[in-house]
Amino acid sequence: MLAVALLAAYWSILIAALAYIIRCGGRPERIGALIMVFGSVLSALVITGVETRFHAIEPGLLAVDIVVLIALIGVMLRSNRFWPIWATSFHCIGLLSHVAVVVTPDSLAAGYAIMQGFWAYPMLLAIFLGAYGHQKAKSTSP
Repeated sequence: MLAVALLAAYWSILIAALAYIIRCGGRPERIGALIMVFGSVLSALVITGVETRFHAIEPGLLAVDIVVLIALIGVMLRSNRFWPIWATSFHCIGLLSHVAVVVTPDSLAAGYAIMQGFWAYPMLLAIFLGAYGHQKAKSTSP
């Protein structure tokens, strides 16, 4: 039950942030938000069944995380904003959770699951703050 509530909360936050970012952000923020949506939807599609979820490395999630990392690096290299550096860094930490499972295969599934999901929030916050900064700069420029 808690997992369902947390999932509903994440999707609600993602949709609300996406609406704000599309309305107030610039091109880099919109691309970043779409990367987050793309990564979230694909992650939901490739995750294993409930019985085996997070008991070993999740190859589908690892693949999605690598694609998201490549996309974020692309935004980071082409943008003059600071948020892509933060979002990419947060994503790298989440990506390391896959490595942790390989190094310690008997680690708790809950820890792996939490590490996978947690870092999406700071990433989304970084993009949101980037959109806020863009909107503020746009409104104060002559």
